[in-house]
Amino acid sequence: MGKEKIKITHQYQGILMDSREEVWMAMWLQELQNEGYIEFWERVTKTIEIFPAVKFDYTKETVLKTKTKVEEKSFTLLQDLEYTPDFSVRWNRKSYKKFFSVIGDNIDPKSWFFCKNSWFEGFIEVKPNFDQNGKTAKFSIIQKILWNTQKTFIDLIQPEKLFEGTFMPKEAMEDFKYKKSPTGKNKGKKGPGDWKTDYIPKTLKEFLNGK
Repeated sequence: MGKEKIKITHQYQGILMDSREEVWMAMWLQELQNEGYIEFWERVTKTIEIFPAVKFDYTKETVLKTKTKVEEKSFTLLQDLEYTPDFSVRWNRKSYKKFFSVIGDNIDPKSWFFCKNSWFEGFIEVKPNFDQNGKTAKFSIIQKILWNTQKTFIDLIQPEKLFEGTFMPKEAMEDFKYKKSPTGKNKGKKGPGDWKTDYIPKTLKEFLNGK
């Protein structure tokens, strides 16, 4: 028998997460909330129904020795299609144009996040930089369907790229520093305590000050 695969669990503030990337995203959102740039964020548990299942009724007849058994059955031709975002966030005016833009005229195409209404409510799907299972491609289809059928927009965010383009949350910084001398391309170039990244991450204050 092969070795049993151990499932790694992730948590942040007692909330279960599916990946380390989701933990980093939560840390990023929490730092913004602490500094008054968002009203609140939460891990989404409510599923969005995109399409209901397609079912048809039929009559099943079973011939037995003494009688014919008649049953009314239901056949599912197509399963339903559901989707659950990773996070929801309520932005505020303090973060408008710094982190998000409103969908419509005068939209800022350089924004990291987009909202469709004046409530500044957004949804986030988190993916890693390197998606070996093709889930990012699958999500991009769902993203288009949701917008075209329900006018619900979901931001696709890769936290490592978000950190490079904005700021790195203080809680996440230790994950991006070497704990011992590295091997590979950075062998002999970097040591314990150095950044794993090819750039020096900014703090929130540095990002807002344009450094």
